[in-house]
Amino acid sequence: MTKFSAELERAQKRSTCGCNCASNEPLVGTNTSPHPALRAKSLPDRAHLIGYVGPLRAQDGLDLAIHAMTELVHGQGRCDLQCAILGAGPELENLATLSAALGLADYVTFADHLHGAALARAVANFDVGVLPAPAGIIAPRPGQSAPGSSSAPRRASPAALVTPYQKQMLNYMALGVPFVSFDRAGVRPVAGDAALLAMGDCPLELAGALCAVLDDQSFRARLSQNGRRRTAQLTQTDMAMI
Repeated sequence: MTKFSAELERAQKRSTCGCNCASNEPLVGTNTSPHPALRAKSLPDRAHLIGYVGPLRAQDGLDLAIHAMTELVHGQGRCDLQCAILGAGPELENLATLSAALGLADYVTFADHLHGAALARAVANFDVGVLPAPAGIIAPRPGQSAPGSSSAPRRASPAALVTPYQKQMLNYMALGVPFVSFDRAGVRPVAGDAALLAMGDCPLELAGALCAVLDDQSFRARLSQNGRRRTAQLTQTDMAMI
């Protein structure tokens, strides 16, 4: 087994979200009942759970996800949705304030204290994952210098060639969680047919993509199956060429 194959296998079992909720315990557990932290504020008719797990920084675009929820809940009258944002970071307070200001306090749940089995149950309950980092923000690949930097690039191992954003995608895919992302660099080669991409860094486009996945059970199932298949098929060479 190559180092990269081992990395993919670990991605099926561990959280590699890069935030304070990281854990070495399995992400897929036998208990898949909704975790209280996700639906504590939700009503019985909240049929669908949108989820994000990862760091909460300005470049991660969670404000766009919250504005997409505004369109879904207040613009389209969708009362059947709950959004769970799992992770920690400097934008947590700002995101919670924005959510409340937009009248989404009962529709967006924040949890920065989940670890191990609790995190496993949480992610396993996502009906659709969301990765809302805007396409205009491109992080350097591991081992590369940031744009404008004069320092020489560092050498990276094959497993390290996967960017944090791609690791988030791989985690969703390995767990069979369909997800929606903006069409940013590095997404298509990894996600392939396991995700639905929204255009233009636009919350309305993101909302439309989320609806398209949530409202079509057979489509969700195909995305889930495709994600599991791709995590098994992606090789070290594939990722090095992305």
